[in-house]
Amino acid sequence: GSCGVATSPAFTLPSDELLTMEFWLQLGIEPTPDCLNDCLLPGANCFSVDDLLIQLVDVETGVAGNIWTKADTECSDYTVNGKWIRPIVDLTGWDGKTVQLRFSFNTYDYGPVGIENDGKGILVDGVEFIQGCEDVD
Repeated sequence: GSCGVATSPAFTLPSDELLTMEFWLQLGIEPTPDCLNDCLLPGANCFSVDDLLIQLVDVETGVAGNIWTKADTECSDYTVNGKWIRPIVDLTGWDGKTVQLRFSFNTYDYGPVGIENDGKGILVDGVEFIQGCEDVD
């Protein structure tokens, strides 16, 4: 397998605003075990394959917080034909902080069901931070 980490330069998120992060994502990787039929059988010994984690790192404290993981996807989000999805991540609690955005990926060979990392991998595009207002009742 292989692994990698991509970390952005530091930037400050706006204060006192509702904030979300939206991005385009293509998952040409192995799915979570619950998406594999063989893993649904009683007694199956399946583990999480091809890990993807997105974090914000507080520059002041060095503390990283998970804001999105591969577990946040649906089985239909995995692709062999170039399907893009657009996750929306709530950034409540990060407003006003100086942060770095970190993408971590680790790939494994998953021999028990014959899956061997033959997809394109992960593609990320169009990362945006969206400021918004609370809905008024």
